[in-house]
Amino acid sequence: MRKEYLIIFIVAFLIASVFICLDTEGRKIQADSAIYYGIASNIVNGHGFSGSTAPPYLPTMSREPVYPLFLSSVFYLFGRNIAVVQFMQAFIYALTCVLILKIASILSIKNRMRFKLSLAIALLPVIPSYVPYLLTEILFTFLLALCIFCLINSMRQGKLIWYFFSGIMLGIAVLCKAVLIFLFAFILISIFVHFYRRDKKIISARLAKACILLLFGCGLVVTPWVIRNKLLLDKPAITLRGHDSVYIRAAKVDLNKHEFRMYSVYCLSEYMARRLYPGYNLRSIAGGYFYRPLLQKIEEYSDKGLSSEEVDSMLKKEALDLIRNRPVKFIGMGFFELVKLNSFFQVLLLNQENIKVLVPDRYILPLARGFFKFLGFFIVIIAFIGMFSASRHAPEWMVLFSVVMYFNMVHFFLDATGRYAVPILPYYLLFFALQVDKCTKGHSRDI
Repeated sequence: MRKEYLIIFIVAFLIASVFICLDTEGRKIQADSAIYYGIASNIVNGHGFSGSTAPPYLPTMSREPVYPLFLSSVFYLFGRNIAVVQFMQAFIYALTCVLILKIASILSIKNRMRFKLSLAIALLPVIPSYVPYLLTEILFTFLLALCIFCLINSMRQGKLIWYFFSGIMLGIAVLCKAVLIFLFAFILISIFVHFYRRDKKIISARLAKACILLLFGCGLVVTPWVIRNKLLLDKPAITLRGHDSVYIRAAKVDLNKHEFRMYSVYCLSEYMARRLYPGYNLRSIAGGYFYRPLLQKIEEYSDKGLSSEEVDSMLKKEALDLIRNRPVKFIGMGFFELVKLNSFFQVLLLNQENIKVLVPDRYILPLARGFFKFLGFFIVIIAFIGMFSASRHAPEWMVLFSVVMYFNMVHFFLDATGRYAVPILPYYLLFFALQVDKCTKGHSRDI
């Protein structure tokens, strides 16, 4: 078993290292990376958690604290060396693959299948393509996997202390990506199902203790940050970014027929949309066509002298007004967000200019992008079938089911992108493997 872990770790680290060497775009400090880099630099320089580039260094809550703290730790020990950060993220990615192998082991997937599954996760280029970038995806994927590992261990071992550890890991993951804040509700349902199947009681003392320990562990981590934001910024929240995403999503109810057609293609393939509509800037970045309403609103409110916190509140109000005025269209547009979210099987390296120079053929790169895109859709469809068949197996699978469904449900109501689904890719593959094994053998003997 130890040999399997070592092989998976080495393979994953080498794959990630290849991406670091090839993807020169990852070394550039731009967009979100520049924000994380600036906050981390201020922490190291003793200016506190601030996004300011010059005095006075005003405190901010524009980003969650865990990733900037991770960066600042690396900067403090090794200087502002981007290569060191990249290889630290390669190390974290390799640990994630080992952790997925351990989760598969706890779920009683037999040796041969779980090794193949972990090897597939390590070799598939989607997740490691994010390793070179100063973005939260690699660290967040690891933290989410660690949280899931603790939860499954809680159910398997029956020790209540593991629920406390699960809550702590959930709290840390929330402070890396605030979108995870309501996951505890889905986890509580999984815990309820677990105890009901075991004790045949709707309510039991151990169920209550497990839930309390989980919430206490999560609150212990998250509460100090929320109090800090209340005291310094008069806003008891984790970050300001949530209402940005809600507003972008809500603003789409005003799309006309032509824009709606563009958006339909854009959700399926951003590359295809840019080819079919060359006169528009259809990129999933600030300044892209479907993101302009947000930028215009922010500029409008900033010109009025509103603070970031006040702008966030105004965006929330306007988003709710848009939803109330067009509720049916808002709900309907959610299905496009699910398509966009599950279009996560993209390799960032294939979109970089230096790769286009190395592979000048006009068909190879589009074919490669298309292959990964449709491979991803195929895996997701089979995985969802596997999720529903998994209900007959050990209740620990409910944890994975809850996490996957939570991401899909939350992003149904937000502006989604394939990047946001990267942390649940390993669990799609777990369910995919479960269903494939069931179909090839007639029944699932690995569980």
